[in-house]
Amino acid sequence: MTQAVWRSPLLPLQKQSRSSSAQAQSDIGTGGRFKRDLLTYLKAYGPRKTGGLVQQLTRYDFDQIRAALVASVPSKQHLAGLDSDVGTLWGWPALKDLMGRIPTQRPKDDSGGQAHIVAQQLQYMRPHLCRWAGDDSNYVDLSEDTPTKYEAGRGRAAPHIKTYIRFADRNKMDSIDWALVTSANLSTQAWGAATNPSGEVRISSWEIGVAVWPDLFSDASARGHERGAPGSANALMVPCFKKDQPDSIPNHLDSQGQTTVVGFRMPYDLPLTPYRASDEPWCATATHHLPDWQGQSWIS
Repeated sequence: MTQAVWRSPLLPLQKQSRSSSAQAQSDIGTGGRFKRDLLTYLKAYGPRKTGGLVQQLTRYDFDQIRAALVASVPSKQHLAGLDSDVGTLWGWPALKDLMGRIPTQRPKDDSGGQAHIVAQQLQYMRPHLCRWAGDDSNYVDLSEDTPTKYEAGRGRAAPHIKTYIRFADRNKMDSIDWALVTSANLSTQAWGAATNPSGEVRISSWEIGVAVWPDLFSDASARGHERGAPGSANALMVPCFKKDQPDSIPNHLDSQGQTTVVGFRMPYDLPLTPYRASDEPWCATATHHLPDWQGQSWIS
């Protein structure tokens, strides 16, 4: 398995028509906002390509959905006039707006929660890269407490989709503040370039993704109360391995008093296994004498 799926509940037909203005006024993370953003995204392809699909989806009630759509379309946005409560945003402005509305357990100014779209991506990312399969037999954890290994059960082929996850504790990685599954990689084409002198953000490609966070499933959210309000954060999102829902909650998390537990199926093993200084990236035009995991050498 090298892909991922976010699936909504089975949506019923809408009993009565709802105006587009009512959908626009829906809170982020609600079905009304999700429907508005999805239809706006599909309409951007033009009526010849997606007109029929838009007409079909308009007839359905999205109220059961608890998620936010984060998408990109080829466009130019004037940053100064953007307001997600009025219209759909695209690219990194949409992501920035969403991140500012999601309650997190770590401080907002913690660098672990920032999203960086940089020109020299490899230079920035190199110290943070970890092995996809997490199966380096030569890696030795020198810490005093050897963490438990959790296996996701995925194939060695890396998925084409991209998964962005903010853990509440970057070391323990046992609870999740938010998770985003998307087609967008870390590129300016996907998320948009920096603001130009005219105040515009230019996006080049089509992308679509879905973000979820625990507060969407809290009792307060289910009753329609304001998300992030004091006393409403009684939901917990935890990583799951080879299953969609957790069997149990770690004792130190269970004591926090959350009443709703939501599972997020992990696409990779935990804890992460960093690359060693001696590791080299594989290249088809280079010679690699060291046998790979199948015992094969590559002579260019």
